[in-house]
Amino acid sequence: MTAIHAENETGGLITLGDYDKQHCSQQVDWIPLSSATYYQFALDGVKVGSSQGNEELVLLSPQSMVGAQAISDTGTSLIAGPTRDVQQIAQRLGGVLDRSQGVYNIDCDKAKNLPPVVFTLNGKEFAVEAKNYVVEIEDNGQGQKQCFLGFEGQPTQGGGPQWILGDCFIRQFCQIYDMGNKRLGLAKSLK
Repeated sequence: MTAIHAENETGGLITLGDYDKQHCSQQVDWIPLSSATYYQFALDGVKVGSSQGNEELVLLSPQSMVGAQAISDTGTSLIAGPTRDVQQIAQRLGGVLDRSQGVYNIDCDKAKNLPPVVFTLNGKEFAVEAKNYVVEIEDNGQGQKQCFLGFEGQPTQGGGPQWILGDCFIRQFCQIYDMGNKRLGLAKSLK
């Protein structure tokens, strides 16, 4: 299988000494690191749907997330979280687990109208739109499109980060790594 959107497109950009103001918003929200290891920070909450709509489903409220940790990881393709939490997200979005592939399949037509998945970091909401968390692939030889949700379950690790915000999150928000001040900057992607 090959990713449809990856062919003939620029994959990403690294800017040293500043950040790419042509492709990233001027507004930068800074998240303090709880550990400089892997750019780890506190995760306050996760929900499906916007705070203005009736579709909101709070999966993890700030009260239940006490001590929850996440990392920003450019080397992880999907958004990974505790298996039970990811199952809830997938169920709410209509994903069906394909055990052989380890992904949650979704009808490509339905995928266009899915609500955002919202992560609360440092008291601010960061909404990841469906266009960034739905992965569309083309079956080699068949020419048929298949879609799956960009979330994967992982066993919770004692003391380590429970969530990995990989490429599906990074497509939505430019990452600014400020090791000197032990913080992570997030600026909305303009693409």
